[in-house]
Amino acid sequence: MRRGRPALSAPSWAKRRRGSGYAHLENGEPAQAIGHLRQAIELVTRFGHRYTQVLYATYLSEALFLTGELAEARRMAAESLELATGAKFQYGTALSHRLLGRFAQAKGAYAEAHGLLTGAREIFVSIEAPHEVGRTELRLAELAHTQGDHDALRRHVAEAHALFMRLGLPRYAERTERLSGEWGVPLPS
Repeated sequence: MRRGRPALSAPSWAKRRRGSGYAHLENGEPAQAIGHLRQAIELVTRFGHRYTQVLYATYLSEALFLTGELAEARRMAAESLELATGAKFQYGTALSHRLLGRFAQAKGAYAEAHGLLTGAREIFVSIEAPHEVGRTELRLAELAHTQGDHDALRRHVAEAHALFMRLGLPRYAERTERLSGEWGVPLPS
């Protein structure tokens, strides 16, 4: 403990761990995120913070997925979805559906992936989370690219880009522009 500063409470410490983990995840460093997120989950579980547990478990599941630990990633995603639906936590339910859509896409179950991603987008729209709608549009674009559906790809990329521009999120707009270039899909002027 630093002089003059009180020790962090367990929930504050968990938020710091989650913050570090999520920052690594967002910066493309999923392996570095895992330890931070595991520690954060352990703490919030002890204190019964269900909504927070859902978020952290979803982030951990994504990090595990990105590092190739698929069995544990699926287990965490299923646990997160169960907690979210049990708590009637729509945001967490949508995050879980989006992640499960990525799993389905990775195993070639494209119809299942489309259903999960579309369901996630609908929930995000209903709870007015436009940033997450945009992120889900990018996942739908990725799925369309994988399937060779150029019309859907153009539509989803354009929608994601328009949302990120309207929301003033340059990092996400730039990512969308980069992906659009990689996929050979011009953005509307």
